[in-house]
Amino acid sequence: MIPQADKSEVRAAWIWSALVALACAAAYAGTLRNDFVFDDIAIVRDNPRLKSWGEAPGLLMSDYWESQTETDKLWRPVTMLSYLLNARLVSDNAWAFHLGNLLAHAAVAVVVLMVGRMIGLGRAGAAAAGLAFGLHPIHTDAVASVVGRAELLAALFYLLALACWLRGLGRGVAWRGGVWFVPAAACFFLALGSKENAATFPLIAGLACVFFTGRAGGEQVHASATGGDKNQTSTRGGGESHRARRLIIGGAALAAALGVYLAARYAVLGALRFDPPREIPGLLFGAPLAERWLTASAVFARYAGLMLWPARLSADYSFDAIPVVRSLADPYAAAGILIIISLIVGVIALRKRSPAAAFGLAFFIAAFVLTSNFVLPIKTIMAERLTYLPSAGLAWAFGAWLDSTLSSASAEGGAGGGRGAARWAKAATLFAVAVILAGWAGRIITRNRDWRSNETLFTATVAAQPQCAKAHYNLADVYRVDHGDWPAAAVEYSLSLAIDPGDVAAWINLGVCHYKMEDFEAAVAAFETAAGLDPLNATYAAYVEGARQRLGPVFEATPAVQ
Repeated sequence: MIPQADKSEVRAAWIWSALVALACAAAYAGTLRNDFVFDDIAIVRDNPRLKSWGEAPGLLMSDYWESQTETDKLWRPVTMLSYLLNARLVSDNAWAFHLGNLLAHAAVAVVVLMVGRMIGLGRAGAAAAGLAFGLHPIHTDAVASVVGRAELLAALFYLLALACWLRGLGRGVAWRGGVWFVPAAACFFLALGSKENAATFPLIAGLACVFFTGRAGGEQVHASATGGDKNQTSTRGGGESHRARRLIIGGAALAAALGVYLAARYAVLGALRFDPPREIPGLLFGAPLAERWLTASAVFARYAGLMLWPARLSADYSFDAIPVVRSLADPYAAAGILIIISLIVGVIALRKRSPAAAFGLAFFIAAFVLTSNFVLPIKTIMAERLTYLPSAGLAWAFGAWLDSTLSSASAEGGAGGGRGAARWAKAATLFAVAVILAGWAGRIITRNRDWRSNETLFTATVAAQPQCAKAHYNLADVYRVDHGDWPAAAVEYSLSLAIDPGDVAAWINLGVCHYKMEDFEAAVAAFETAAGLDPLNATYAAYVEGARQRLGPVFEATPAVQ
């Protein structure tokens, strides 16, 4: 017979999981009206490999960007297979893919709640963690864009791997605990196949061992990981040797999963990592180490700011929205360094007093390692979607704070402060949390509309990041291609070129706009600039001649292209 305490725990888990999932669904329901936008179009909507089941083998054995002329050396077979299943089993219309993202995000939020219980959060704290993760507006970048599914699936399998790992740490003798490391390794492999940032999981697994295993053979994983009462811990470890065996089993399983993934990746792509052209402006490849770290620190501060106040969100932070930092005098860089130091100090200070909070902060730092530009420079200098997985750690820290606050209120009431006062303190705390979560949900609902179409997305991006050349360029493309609005397109191309004057494509498109407006002198000037930037391309010289021939009487006065 199942003990009543266990029945109550299971019932509460189901209720809170349902509430978290429903809250996510309500917040993101508006995305079902959105179309395919930006990268969704090439990777999903126009991808010929998603049109039939027969394309599945080729889909799994090709580059993520294979539908484009160039590859990024990205291999995400799990993500691509999910798109194929979405298109063939449900619909290839945009709403079906947005529904898939919504369900995946809700599942991730529920797993955040579940892992929260496993690391020691109470019911209120774990529920708050799940809701905070599911309703934070910074995640709209990952959920509202179809291609954000890579983030969602990577986080889902990553956190499931963590849940299995914690289960393995909290079980009895070596072979019993070792059983759970097998599904942990399998989920780790699926996370890697969803997105490359999942490679940080062995580091997280190591942190879990440090935080949630004892030195005397008894594990300290929360009772919900072992099926017992919430105040119990599993101490059936069988000594230091059994614990060591379990960790060896787990480490070997993770190493095997990583090895198989790397071998398969190399077989498909012929490379293990992406090395983009160094001339792309705004990237940190080739930058001095000090500049890269200072810029990464500044970006970290911006992430922290968006976590605390997610008002001004953007889908793009490319050149020159985030300038390269060259001095500690930059306030963002200084703030970022202080935040990182504070997080590390917090992990150390909370290590024994609140292991769940300390683990959450450590998770946030460790999960950001590969995408922070500190260890290795990556193609993206900043993107809100990169916070998706790491922010689970902050959600657990938030849940630990709520548990501590509610517990303190109860303790003060029992120590003579009065039960009524304690109830009021708890109610006030929960009301404040509810207001914050409701405000976040409202921000998500308004933010979802940015992904309604390419025009709404790029208009919103230009408003949020007016110094982003790519945002202006993309909006100009919408005006030029979708609407034939040549004057509006010319304005946006000009704004893009004011930020990035070396963009040959922008000069050509600006010339086309001037040509369509019959401003042939401006067209010639734009085409000549493009030809000067890329003198080996004869096509640009042909553009110049085509425009010059329309100049009429002033033809002779216009210098020829050299």
